[in-house]
Amino acid sequence: KGHDFPGVTLVGVLHADQGLRFPEFRAAERTHQLITQVAGRAGRGTEPGRVLIQTYSPEHYVMQAILKEDPEGFVRREMAERQEFGYPPFTHLAVVLIQHEDGEVALKKAQRIQGFLEKVIEQMEATRSLYLFGPVFAPIQRLKNKTRLQILLKSSERSLLHRVLDHFDEFVSDENEWGSVSLDVDPINLL
Repeated sequence: KGHDFPGVTLVGVLHADQGLRFPEFRAAERTHQLITQVAGRAGRGTEPGRVLIQTYSPEHYVMQAILKEDPEGFVRREMAERQEFGYPPFTHLAVVLIQHEDGEVALKKAQRIQGFLEKVIEQMEATRSLYLFGPVFAPIQRLKNKTRLQILLKSSERSLLHRVLDHFDEFVSDENEWGSVSLDVDPINLL
């Protein structure tokens, strides 16, 4: 992004749909942005440019929007998908990440946190507006010799999510042996 290479008339994008397979709700947005930006490097001078895109999913709405040069169509489809599955900007997210060298210890800690959060959500009578998913292994399950699990909280009401997270902060701060537990509100990345 932001680079101008004079004389580039051909850009090739190999395995362009690889990013669509990431287990992340922004995968389509990132793939569309990346391909559009790299394609824009061709033909910026006096010579016309060509862009070749290799994909196994030419029918995917991201590829079709790029082919038709229809960013508005892409945004409409992406917003419909996010609304249907309850992702931002239609909901608010928080991710609790639990890491430990011992996978069994990490899982036990994650299950304890899950039980606590479920109890708080039930006590607040928020079971219809705040959803808890997990614990599950993070998409990158091991990193720096630690097992990683995550719990996803999803709510259409930001204030309700924050009230639950206030209880979570107190719970975690009362425990000395948690190891590595982190909270990411409105995460940019779920990996």
